[in-house]
Amino acid sequence: MERKSIGDVVVLWLWFLSLATITIQFSLSDGTSDVICSARERRALQRIKQGLVDQGNYLSSWTREACCSWKGIGCDNITRHVVKINLSREPMEGASLGGNISTSLLDLNHLQYLDLSWNSFEGLQIPEYLGSLTGLRYLNLSNAGLTGDVPCQLGKQSSLQYLDIGGISLDTENLDWISSLSVLEVLDMSWVDLNKASNWLQAMNTLHSLSVLILSDSGLDSINPFPVVNFSSLTVLDLSENQFVSPTFDWFSSLGSLASLDLSSSNFHGPIPSTLFNLTALRSLHLFNNSFTSTIPDCLSHLTSLESIDFLSNNFNGILPVSIRNLTSLVAVDLSNNALEGEIPRSLGEHCNLQRLDLSSNKLVKGLEFLDLGADEVSGHFSKCLSVLSDGNSSSSGPTSVSVRGSSSLSYLDMSGNSLKGIVSGKHFANLTRLKYLHASSNSFTLQVGSDWNPPFQLEILKMGYWQLGLLFPAWLQTQQDQMDLDISRVLNLDYINLADNRIYGTVPSLPTAYQIYLCSNKFTGPLPRISSKTFSLDLSHNSFNGSFHPSCTLLMVLRSQNNILTGHLPSSMGSLLQLRSLHLHNNSLSGTLPPSMQGCKSLSFVDLSENEFSGSIPMWVGKNLSYGSCPTIK
Repeated sequence: MERKSIGDVVVLWLWFLSLATITIQFSLSDGTSDVICSARERRALQRIKQGLVDQGNYLSSWTREACCSWKGIGCDNITRHVVKINLSREPMEGASLGGNISTSLLDLNHLQYLDLSWNSFEGLQIPEYLGSLTGLRYLNLSNAGLTGDVPCQLGKQSSLQYLDIGGISLDTENLDWISSLSVLEVLDMSWVDLNKASNWLQAMNTLHSLSVLILSDSGLDSINPFPVVNFSSLTVLDLSENQFVSPTFDWFSSLGSLASLDLSSSNFHGPIPSTLFNLTALRSLHLFNNSFTSTIPDCLSHLTSLESIDFLSNNFNGILPVSIRNLTSLVAVDLSNNALEGEIPRSLGEHCNLQRLDLSSNKLVKGLEFLDLGADEVSGHFSKCLSVLSDGNSSSSGPTSVSVRGSSSLSYLDMSGNSLKGIVSGKHFANLTRLKYLHASSNSFTLQVGSDWNPPFQLEILKMGYWQLGLLFPAWLQTQQDQMDLDISRVLNLDYINLADNRIYGTVPSLPTAYQIYLCSNKFTGPLPRISSKTFSLDLSHNSFNGSFHPSCTLLMVLRSQNNILTGHLPSSMGSLLQLRSLHLHNNSLSGTLPPSMQGCKSLSFVDLSENEFSGSIPMWVGKNLSYGSCPTIK
């Protein structure tokens, strides 16, 4: 249920539209500081508080006389009755509430809005007496830790417009009670086990006012045909994360108002049902992680209102239809991890609203030309809107001219895992002032920029593995002021790397071949990196490298790794560092004694092992081998 990022903006916007009327109706009833509710209702609220476990002191305001000013309480400004309780504890808001849901809720006769979502009522069942709150129009118990059966008494809430009991481990075998919720507009029963509720579709079909229906991960395995569709006002339908067997889709054609459809991860296979292409109001279509096969049909272009397409991880094959150019409202497209072939249509460059495009893990052979935004034929439209591009893990071949000169909105560029070749220069990045993520590893690019190049962007993530960067590490990296996750593994033909005194973070599994490497005063973590046998000067000091100390390069002359978190003993392999002259391991957590093999380090002239956890006495050979400098301190 976690992979819905590509259309989050679209879905949230549709969700807001669906709930707008409900939200507005309650916004006027929020309490104000000078309104005092009745003594009876105040006592009821105090009893509700007594039943709750409030480790985060969330209800600390529930002590004053003016109970309408208490946190989470809303009152009618005219009648002063409590009409709203919102105790939702969204993630990251601190400790959630627990304990019991008090029957004193029944003393709040005018309550219309109750939200207990994102709390920890672990082991409790949904109280049957909630069905007696017949004035409720909004009930949200989602992600509140409740278990057991869904009580049919909820069907007594005939005024309910919004019901969310999703995200909790509930069961039900019969949904007949739902038909009593005649004015229900939004229903979320995701994670509720409906496997034994064979009448689920017929029950939902009785809800004439239903606009949003979410049944994700509900154990559904059938979509049976039925003659008349009554919930034709549906705008959002989510049936994802189920395991349907031979479903029928004929009735979908009656959902003329449907704007968002999510059938992802639900065991669908074969071609896309043709009835889906009659849903001309669709703005979001999610079919990812199924087994759909066939080409992407031309009739997809009939859905001209589409803003988000997610077909990730299916078996779509063939070429991308040229008719995709008709989908001019597209904002997000994910066709990754399929078997698409041929070229990327140049017409994609004409989608002026496109912000995210992911074509990775296909068999595309050519097509980055559509990013040549300086070309007259695309008139610069694409440059105005693109903010995310991923073309990774395709099978692009041959020399490719990569140009994103006009993409001033580009923030995420991913071309990794291809067979792309060519020279990349500063002009390719000239207008990328918003670029934050550059992932182009596992290609055969050569970077050619001058030593004085000052890129227009400030990166957070840079991955350039397998690139050719020349003999000197690019000085432009020192212009990057933000913390940066850097991967330059297997970069070729380097002589000197200096990334000292930056804020680069992350792990460093291995370092490229270079004679001198300076990574000091950053925020690197993890074990010490593997280094080339040609490195003779290495400075890893003032980071957070951890684990054991295991030098492997016999040509090392200077080794600085002080002020890290290294542990364990110095290995006997220290004796292989025959060229070592200066060793700095100050302020770590190394222990044990100096290995006798270090007697072979005849060139060693300076050793600093202070502020570690070494034990024993200083070996006699230390004084003989050190020609000058200070004697090591052993603790």
